[in-house]
Amino acid sequence: MVFDRSSINVGRTIQDFGLGDLSGVYRNTAKLRSKGWLVIAFFDASASADAGGISALKSWNADLPADKVTILGVGIGERSDLIQFGAANEITFPLVWDYDDYVSATWSISALPTIYVANSGGKVLARITGTNASDIDDAHQLIVTEIAKGEEAARIAAQKAAADKAAADALAASAPAPVKA
Repeated sequence: MVFDRSSINVGRTIQDFGLGDLSGVYRNTAKLRSKGWLVIAFFDASASADAGGISALKSWNADLPADKVTILGVGIGERSDLIQFGAANEITFPLVWDYDDYVSATWSISALPTIYVANSGGKVLARITGTNASDIDDAHQLIVTEIAKGEEAARIAAQKAAADKAAADALAASAPAPVKA
């Protein structure tokens, strides 16, 4: 439906939450985003229409660097539906169950699926509502572009540090030897 950089919660810092995944591991968004990008996908596990958008994130999980991006699916509905959804769609990222819809209400989720893309600081950069492949691809490209910018900035900083070190070493080598008294 909408790849939006100006809608609800975009530009704001996420409200962190924690829920147990299907294997009993506690997943906390503050900890997950500490390594980089966080993609949070709210969906109804009993709605087959939601499967398209959420399943598309499987390719992101394989394509994007695991040390820089975490995908978290937040299932709304019955736990048994979430278990069945994960197995039927061979979901490879963690799925947590919003058993009382509290997190979804806190995030003002009004349509499913809704996918948020946040940076490591927790700032929401995009919100996708629906399963439009073009919108999902645009959000994927946003992450790829931002990761590339970060890697380029790190490469330039490393080159500058190496040049500064070489200049300091050359200056130290050209300095006169200390006089012994």
